[in-house]
This record gives sequence, C-alpha cells and structure tokens, in this order.
Amino acid sequence: MQKEIKILRDYIVKNSLRNTHQRYDVLEVFLNAEGHFSIEELHDLVKKKHPKVSYSSTFRTMQIIEKAGLAARIHGLDGVFRFEHAYRHQNHGHLICTKCGLIIEYDNSEIIRLQKKLAAKHKFKPVRFGAKVRGLCRDCQKTTF
Repeated sequence: MQKEIKILRDYIVKNSLRNTHQRYDVLEVFLNAEGHFSIEELHDLVKKKHPKVSYSSTFRTMQIIEKAGLAARIHGLDGVFRFEHAYRHQNHGHLICTKCGLIIEYDNSEIIRLQKKLAAKHKFKPVRFGAKVRGLCRDCQKTTF
C-alpha cells in the first residue's frame, strides 16, 4: 500500500490540492476492500472505520484517486458507476449480469493481445483496452427459465 500512498501524495502535490488525512483514510479503506463499489457503498465502509469522513469528502477523494490512476470507474447497468482497483489491475475484463448486476472479473490478457494486433493492422493507436460481456450469471439463468 506504500506505493499507492506515494502515488496519491505525488498527485496531490503536483496538482496543488489539499493534502488531508481524510484522503488517505478513504484510500486505505478502498485499497483494503475487494470488489466494485458505488460511492454510497464505499462511503458506508469508510464511515465504519473513520466516522468523521463526510460523503462529499469520500466522493471528491475517489475522483482524485481515479485521476491519480489508482481507481477506475465501471458503469453498471443500473446507471450507477462503481469504482474498482486500477493500479496493478490492468489485464482484466468484466462479465456483467444484466438481471442482478453481478460483476465478475476475468483475465483478458489474450483479448488485449488480439486487440493490439488488430489495432496495429489498421495503424490505430489504442489508448485503453477493455472487454465487457453482458449476459446472465449462473443464478439468474436458473430463475429465468
């Protein structure tokens, strides 16, 4: 977690932002939680450990953490965006259940390799890779039919 703290600190200094302990409190909770979290869900986790952190501080801090490259947003089918770890988590895609909203991560290294090959063939410079598959999770398949 020390590398992530340094990345956030460097981003805050470089962009002349306020360097508050609450930002590191939010980062700590976020990094110790596994999964994909809406701001509300993440704020609930933060409040359990740091009761004085406000919702707006959690929201603003997650925007900073995202811009620093430590978090990424996933737009859910319910219209709610969720945050996930981004630092050292580059080669994965998502299986998203269209019924219950479950998000499952999978290794998409092979897909990225194919995307790079396709981009090179068309002299296209990729900026970001991704692979989302929408469908029904195992449990929702059982209740659909």
